[in-house]
Amino acid sequence: GAWISRLRDALRRTLPFWVCLFAYFVLWQIMFSDGVSGYDFAATAGALLDNYGRLLYTLFYGHRRVLFGIAYIVLLCLCARLLLRELRLAIIACLLIFIGFLPFVTINGFAHRFGYFSSMGFSLLLGLCFVSAIRSAGQRTRVAVAATALVICGFYAVEDRKIVREWKVAGQIAAQIPQTVRKLHPVPREGSILILRNVPRMYGRAMVYPTGLEEAVRRQYPVKVFVRHNGARLTDKLARSGARIYKYVGGDEVLIEIRAEK
Repeated sequence: GAWISRLRDALRRTLPFWVCLFAYFVLWQIMFSDGVSGYDFAATAGALLDNYGRLLYTLFYGHRRVLFGIAYIVLLCLCARLLLRELRLAIIACLLIFIGFLPFVTINGFAHRFGYFSSMGFSLLLGLCFVSAIRSAGQRTRVAVAATALVICGFYAVEDRKIVREWKVAGQIAAQIPQTVRKLHPVPREGSILILRNVPRMYGRAMVYPTGLEEAVRRQYPVKVFVRHNGARLTDKLARSGARIYKYVGGDEVLIEIRAEK
């Protein structure tokens, strides 16, 4: 039908989502008073293009290594004609990449989680290249695409194992820190002050304690304690009030106690 009637039908079908969006903004305004406008918005066309550039830079995972950068280029060159035969699926994959990022494209700064939905479209595009080449290309092209697919997917598998290992170690560190504080200071007085320094925020590409350290330590004790970390300075006054300071050193010790500063 005419595009106006199709647009009207699309708006009618998606009306509940628009109502939810409007209610969300109203609730935000009531609770946080102009908090929506407090975001650091990417207001220029250049900033929007920069965000999409960061998205594509992230989706082409491993491209910084010459071998995998070449592998992506070879794959796209070998499969360009094949993608034209499957044009509808290729367009859907590209739309998933770009439309999936729309909720985040107006925010300055890029985080990997912003690209989770778009990665589905990128995966579909890669899979389409692999499958269409194996099904319909000549023997040489099939061999070349299969070899390229093994290189790319093999790299993904190795890197994913590394990332999982980093998250496991990060989880162990996150568990050890509050447990070691409890071991070093098992019976604090009510209202004691504990200060922790050099606590890692990241281990490799995995988070350790970007937030939540204070609560993790407080949960180790039945009495109320006050926890500070990193930037806090332990003075003589705090030391006389019973404050203790611990420095993260890793290894078997995990934490060591430091004396008050003068």
